[in-house]
Amino acid sequence: MRILHLPAIPFLLLPALLPGQRTPHALLWKISSDGAEAPSYLYGTVHSRDGRVFHANDSLWDIAERMPRVVGELDNEEARGGAMGMMKNMMMPEGRQLNDLYADPKDLERIHDALKARLGPAAMMADRLKPFWLMAMLMESDMAKDSTAVLDDLLQQRAHRAGHEVLGLETLQEQLDAVEHIPLQEQADQLLDLVKHDLYRKDMERLVKAYAAQDLDKVMRMMRTTGATDVMDEELIVERNGRMAARMDSLMRTGAPCLFAVGAGHLPGDRGLIRAMQERGYSVDPVAPTHR
Repeated sequence: MRILHLPAIPFLLLPALLPGQRTPHALLWKISSDGAEAPSYLYGTVHSRDGRVFHANDSLWDIAERMPRVVGELDNEEARGGAMGMMKNMMMPEGRQLNDLYADPKDLERIHDALKARLGPAAMMADRLKPFWLMAMLMESDMAKDSTAVLDDLLQQRAHRAGHEVLGLETLQEQLDAVEHIPLQEQADQLLDLVKHDLYRKDMERLVKAYAAQDLDKVMRMMRTTGATDVMDEELIVERNGRMAARMDSLMRTGAPCLFAVGAGHLPGDRGLIRAMQERGYSVDPVAPTHR
């Protein structure tokens, strides 16, 4: 999921589904089967504008140029068309405000101070927004701005310019529903934790470096430090992985090869997409990074 302009699962909030064995250093994976005329590919993206994440693997850009279909978590252009309807999902239930979720006024004050410092005038609407979306806004405000687009969005933009088909594995509503299943109190606790830890700024820096080094296991270990809950784990990763794997399988069986580009947190682990596609009979092999 994207941050702000589209639904957001902030990168640091993705739970860590750690694999049982070491994952090869790779963000790009080839998916092949005996019945397929040509392989498809899976790439673990990160929703960041930091310049370092765009240079993690030049093999990605080579593959993207020749794949007739690029498939993200969402078709971003289609999802942007539903932005107005998305506001309903972002708002607190009727009659409730952010202060209802914090027993200690000092905690609420701390959150308000952080929102005012990071968001400026936009902080005025904070009391009516669900905590999850406030987390997304805070993390967006702290992003490096080396690029005008996050990595996964850039891939889709380039595919459109090349005349390739662009698709999504999920609908906007499916992603919004995943967030809706996270209890408001858990969201509030996560927001407070994020503010108390200064937006995990130091961890984010280390995490970006691990991503640029294509070390998925290290990325996953670092994600664990943010204290994501079991409910977040189930709703934002496990359930969605099952849905995305089924749709990846269907697309590969019914059309041209695809480049699947989804958040790196969905790839590794016993319930990640790599394992899920292997269990469906595919060979999933790391593609060695190349650098120009």
